[in-house]
Amino acid sequence: MGQMTVRLGDDVGTAGQVSRLTREERVARGKEARAEVPRSHHAEFAPAADRPDPVKLLQGDDALRVAGELARQKAIESPHKRYPRP
Repeated sequence: MGQMTVRLGDDVGTAGQVSRLTREERVARGKEARAEVPRSHHAEFAPAADRPDPVKLLQGDDALRVAGELARQKAIESPHKRYPRP
């Protein structure tokens, strides 16, 4: 592999080895990956059959957003006012 840089905080030390690839090694890895999965394959997408509907997931989160907005509005009215728990 490429160079090995060893750092401990700002000082060079013996802990936390970080492996670094040379530019040529990175280019070679990229070409290998592109040969394995061409760009044209990125357009193909088949979601899993049990995948939840993303719109319904977002709509389910709406209730939480409304509750958070109400709490924010109450805090703006009076940050020290006590409200009974529902």
